[in-house]
Amino acid sequence: MTPRIRANDYRTLTPPALGSWTPKLTVSVVMPAYGNQEQLDLALAALAVQTYPEELLEVIVIDNGSSPPLRLPEIRPSRARLLVCDMPGRANARNAGLAAATGDVIHWMDSDVVAERDEVEAHMRWHHLAPYLVVTAALRFTTAVPPEPRKVAEAHGLDAIFEPAEPHVWIEDMVARTDGLTSSPRPFSVHIGGATSVGRRLFDRAGPMDVRLFLGQDTEMGYRLAQAGAVFIPDADARAYHLGPSMRMRAEGADVNKVSHALVSGGIPQYTWLRREVGRQWRVPWMEVVIDARGACYDDVRASVDGVLASTLTDLAVIVEGPFDQLEPERRAPLKDPLLDFALLAARYGEDGRVRLVPSAGELGAPFRLTLPAGWEPAQETLFQLLDLMRAEDLGRVHVLLDEDGDDLVSVRLDRAASVARAELVVRPGEAVDDAIHEVAGVRWVDDETYAFRPVADTVAPMTFRGAYRARLRAEAEVERLNKEVERLRGQVAKWRDESAGWRKNAVQFRREIGALRTEIGRIRRESRRNPRLKALARRMTRAFTSGE
Repeated sequence: MTPRIRANDYRTLTPPALGSWTPKLTVSVVMPAYGNQEQLDLALAALAVQTYPEELLEVIVIDNGSSPPLRLPEIRPSRARLLVCDMPGRANARNAGLAAATGDVIHWMDSDVVAERDEVEAHMRWHHLAPYLVVTAALRFTTAVPPEPRKVAEAHGLDAIFEPAEPHVWIEDMVARTDGLTSSPRPFSVHIGGATSVGRRLFDRAGPMDVRLFLGQDTEMGYRLAQAGAVFIPDADARAYHLGPSMRMRAEGADVNKVSHALVSGGIPQYTWLRREVGRQWRVPWMEVVIDARGACYDDVRASVDGVLASTLTDLAVIVEGPFDQLEPERRAPLKDPLLDFALLAARYGEDGRVRLVPSAGELGAPFRLTLPAGWEPAQETLFQLLDLMRAEDLGRVHVLLDEDGDDLVSVRLDRAASVARAELVVRPGEAVDDAIHEVAGVRWVDDETYAFRPVADTVAPMTFRGAYRARLRAEAEVERLNKEVERLRGQVAKWRDESAGWRKNAVQFRREIGALRTEIGRIRRESRRNPRLKALARRMTRAFTSGE
């Protein structure tokens, strides 16, 4: 039975100790290479002596246009292959290796990385526990003079050869800050091409490397793996050495960041600090809102789309589903066309960059997807409020109950793509996806009074630009009025506090006087036992005290 991991808390898994278990899964080490035959020889020599069974291990080296061409050295794994990729770029080379790989697991490894003998085994013990894991090795950067390949193959520990070496500092810091990535909101950031392994099933869902990027491909790939349901695990026992400094160490850090940030900002919505500009349209939006136009009239769909586009959340895309592929540019009787409503939607939104008109919404592309019935629209802050709820409670799905139609419920559904994908990987036959999502993330039902959605019949016509400006002035005046009212009420509260303090002081004094009077009455009673006249006086005082006279 496939284990169900909540969020990125892989601590529910217990991997076996190295050397104490029997492997079954196959693994393909995919190694793109460009030049530097000497480093490739060392990397393959280390893979030739891995503790993982050689019949389960294949190594695919992709020569990415080296001159002179690369070759396979004498010391290499028995199932090593050399491919040639004429298209430049690491992403193209990796995709070529990915297409040729046959393993259950894909293990990325750079040609300048030398792995310890049990590095592959350390990765693979995790992948035997669940099919949706991404494991990252503890990579160290060495400037030691490389030895002969045979010395690497004969060594029982590479630390004597390559230490002292520097760690992958930013990864180690992130792992330490987030309790081993278990509390990280962006664990996919540790997906690096130097020494990371991924279950093949995840690649089938996430797709290949993005060839449009020449930097940041690994991080962008990590984001899509997260969207596909991945759990990210840093394994300190999976050790390897990178020959020489990393690109970030070789270059000016600011320049590397500037380039990578510009490249990945459009494809990774979670990097919100790269998307500070309000109103921008990004390749991958933060949220998709899906509206099914089939069975709905043009006015209802239009009101829903316009209501979503008017939200304070602007980093979104609206997907309208309908038979838009069946529209014909010329119609003999357009006003009698059964697809007239869809033609009107195409005319209104066909050139709007934030609206897509498609037969089917397809797989989730954004981190969050809201499914909205046609004829309903959110209040301006509603989408932000739902996102705040989902992120605050780490939920995977939120239902907003709108109405009841007999036995059917009319509702809005907000999905977290990563949680839905995880649930689809672990759902059992006959089990509701909602139940699986509840186990891997959490599901909540809320009401539309708290998270406001209005039916179109209760909404007003869209504002003009002048109307919106006047509304803004009215809103600012109302805010100012409310601020003054708050200050007035604060002053009133302060006055009441002062008065209540006086009342408390008077009450204390009154209690003291009552206590003194009771003491005096008690004294008179004691003396009255000896004097009849005082006894009568005590009775009168007691009656006066108890009657409040």
